[in-house]
Amino acid sequence: MMRVVGGRVRIILVTVCLLCLTGAVVVSLVWDSEALVLFLEAAGAATATTALTRPSLPSRSGSASSSRKRWWDRWGWWSAASLLFLVAATAATVAVLVWLLGEANQASEATRAAVRIDAIRTSLGVAAGLGALVALGLALRRQWHTERHDTEQRVTELYVAAAEQLGSDKAPVRLAGLYALSRLGQDNPNHRQTIVDVICAYLRMPYHPPGTRTPRRSGAWAGRPPRPGLPTTGNPTSAGTDPHEERQVRLTAQRLLAHHLNPDGPAFWPDMDIDLSGATLIDLDMSGCRLRRADFTHATFTGTARFDKATFTGAAWFYEATFTGAAWFYEATFTGAAQFDEATFTGTAWFTEATFKDDAWFDEATFKDDAQFDEATFTGTARFDKATFKDDAWFYEATFTSTASFLGATFTGRGLFHGCRVVGLASHPVFDAWPPGWRVVPDPDHPGDGLLEEINDDPTPDPTASSPPAGHEAGKAS
Repeated sequence: MMRVVGGRVRIILVTVCLLCLTGAVVVSLVWDSEALVLFLEAAGAATATTALTRPSLPSRSGSASSSRKRWWDRWGWWSAASLLFLVAATAATVAVLVWLLGEANQASEATRAAVRIDAIRTSLGVAAGLGALVALGLALRRQWHTERHDTEQRVTELYVAAAEQLGSDKAPVRLAGLYALSRLGQDNPNHRQTIVDVICAYLRMPYHPPGTRTPRRSGAWAGRPPRPGLPTTGNPTSAGTDPHEERQVRLTAQRLLAHHLNPDGPAFWPDMDIDLSGATLIDLDMSGCRLRRADFTHATFTGTARFDKATFTGAAWFYEATFTGAAWFYEATFTGAAQFDEATFTGTAWFTEATFKDDAWFDEATFKDDAQFDEATFTGTARFDKATFKDDAWFYEATFTSTASFLGATFTGRGLFHGCRVVGLASHPVFDAWPPGWRVVPDPDHPGDGLLEEINDDPTPDPTASSPPAGHEAGKAS
C-alpha cells in the first residue's frame, strides 16, 4: 500500500513540475507573438547548429548566434526571470506537499487517506495561487509594453509635426516648432540627441544676416540679367522669408541649445554632441555650457562669440572658422583635442586661463587683433605653426607641459611670453620651436622646469620686460 501511495505522490510531483515548467515557457512567450517568433527562430537555429555540426554550414552558426542574441537582448531577461520564479514556485509547492504528506503519515489509519488528499489539494491550491501571481505580473508587463508603444508612437508624431513646422515660411510657426522640440526633448531624454541634431541642422541652413550684400557676378556672368522669378536683392538663400524674422528664429534656436547645454540650468541635457559646421551664428553665447563633441568647422561667428568657462569633454573643431567679432574662451576647458587650424579671429581672441588637456592646434590661424593666452595651460602639444599675429600676442605665465611649436609664426605686433613655464624641461623634445627672440632657461624656483626668457643683446636691463604694460590687467578683467 505504501509503495502505491509513494508512486502516486511521485507522479503528482512530476506532473506539477511539468505543468509549472510548461507554464513558464507558455506564459513568458505566447503572450507576445514577436517574442514567440524570435524564440522559435533562435531555438530552431540553435537546434540546427547543435545537430548539424558539419563544416559545410558555417553561416547557420552565425545565424544562430545572431538570433539568440536578438531574442535574449529583448526578451531573454524577462523569460529567464519568469522561469526562475516558477521553478522557485515549483520547489516551494513540492516542499509544501512533502511537508503535508509527512503530517498526513502521522494521522490515524482511518483518516490518513483523506488527509493525504487534502494535502495534495492544498499544494495544488498553492501552485494555482503562485501561477495567478505570475499571470498578474505578465498582464502588468503587457500593459506596460502597450503603453510604452503608444507613448513612442505619440512622441514620433509630435516630433514629425515639430520638424514640419521648421519648414514653414512663417517665422511664428518656425518658432513654435523650436519650442515644441525643446519641450519634447525635455520630457523624453532618449530623443534629446536627435532633437539637438535637428536644431543644429536648421542652423546649418544657408543664411545671410540682414545688411549683407548679394555676391556679385563676375567673368562671363557679369552683365547678364537675372533669371526670371529670382530676387535681385536681399538674401538669395532665404527666398520667401523675412531675413529680420529669420534672425529672431535663429537667435531662439541658439538660446535653446545654450539653455539645454548649461549644467547649471534647470533643463540640462548631458553628453550632447553638436554639429554646427558651416553654420552662420549670430552673437552665440555658450558661456558655461558643457558639450561632448563640438564641430564648428567652417562656421561663421557674426558679432561676439562667447564660450567663457565652457567645457568640451570631447574633441572641439574650429577648423577654418571665422570670428568677425571678439571671441571669448576665458577659462574654457578642452578635455579632448582643440583644432583651430586656419581659423580667423577678426576681434580680440580671449583664451585667458583656458585649459587644453589634449593637443591644441592653431596652425595657420590668423589673429587680426590681440591674442590673449595669459595663464593658459597646454597639457598636450601646442602648435602655432605659420600662425599670424597682426597685433600683440599675450602669453604671460602660460604653462607648456608637452611639445610647443611656433615654426613660421609671424608676429607683426609684440610677442609677450614673460613668465611662461615649461614643465619637465628634461623630458621635452629637442624640436620645440619657440618664437624668435625667446629661449628656455632653467627655473630656479622649480628644479626640472624651465622659463621662457627674452634674448636681449643690449646688456642694459629692460624695466618693462618683467611685468605687463599698464592697462593689460584691466583689459583682461573686462
